[in-house]
Amino acid sequence: MAKQRVKWYGPKVRRKLLGQLERNLDKTAVMLESDIKRSFGNSGVVGKSGGATKADRRKNRSAPFDPPNVDTGLLRRSVGFVKPYRLKRWIGTGLGSKEKTGYAKFLEFGTRYMAPRPFLRPALYRNRFRIAKMLGTKIR
Repeated sequence: MAKQRVKWYGPKVRRKLLGQLERNLDKTAVMLESDIKRSFGNSGVVGKSGGATKADRRKNRSAPFDPPNVDTGLLRRSVGFVKPYRLKRWIGTGLGSKEKTGYAKFLEFGTRYMAPRPFLRPALYRNRFRIAKMLGTKIR
């Protein structure tokens, strides 16, 4: 009886799997970043340089536990993602070359004087099934 040989494609399959997973992680991060940016409310009041008074901005504050309204746009511009390591994506504010905001954590979690106005965690919760579906796609 002739010997049967089995050809092992393990390394090739692994490279293909990791490449597809990297692409899916990038797509997921971009989708989540855009959802976070869309969730910000629009106060209808132009920011500090646009002539809005402090009273105008106070009147148009976002409600507690709703995403923050846009005043100057700094927080929205600071949202982004970075790829620190292989198979990892960090999504948040002030990452990489994005503008840094010192107040994002206070909006997300609140303070003892202010109720939270979360914008990161609700976006992750809203998209949890979509993320699982995107990361669990079949390899082609």
